[in-house]
Amino acid sequence: MGRRGRGRLLRGPRRRPRQGARSSWKCGPRGATRAAQGRSLSPAKWDRLDEPFEISAGIHVPEGAYWNRRHAVEAGTSEAAALSASGSVEWGTFYGGHLETYEGQLSWRPNPHLLVALTEEYNDVRLPGGAFTTSLFGLRGTWNFSRSLLLTAFTQVNSEADVASLNTRLRWMWRPGSDLYLVYNRATGEGLERRAWQVVLKATWAILP
Repeated sequence: MGRRGRGRLLRGPRRRPRQGARSSWKCGPRGATRAAQGRSLSPAKWDRLDEPFEISAGIHVPEGAYWNRRHAVEAGTSEAAALSASGSVEWGTFYGGHLETYEGQLSWRPNPHLLVALTEEYNDVRLPGGAFTTSLFGLRGTWNFSRSLLLTAFTQVNSEADVASLNTRLRWMWRPGSDLYLVYNRATGEGLERRAWQVVLKATWAILP
């Protein structure tokens, strides 16, 4: 598996082998997550890999069955304020090793129309076959032209995959329950076999009584 495949590893991380090579089950508290005073207990997740896969350069996860148990602590300030912040720490077992994930977000809302947010996710992965870290940095901007017209842009840089991506979306709610979306996606970087871009036009129509 090349660098392009490894780039999809960490959003959590949630690395997946090829289709059909994996089975999984979840078990835990009713409702999937139980939270109190900023601390959450995630359900244990059972994964069975039918074949090994490369999770990072030169580091492989052997085939077999794995129990992945995760715990998290999170805290944040009021999102209604002009300047707000939030963060979380998540830790637990991960494919026979250990994973720690640190996430943070800093948001600035100078007026009712504009919102700017910086995000960072850092993963420290330690497995029997080796250790590595990844960083996922993001910048998000939102501009409300009016209650019915909204522009959102989100760019993200993945250090593990050496890939940068951009997602821009213009949403027009032309009547209640009915929307028109214009979306532009672009991905570039040395971790890609080739640069990719996409333009999508999507419409939803609500049938009202």
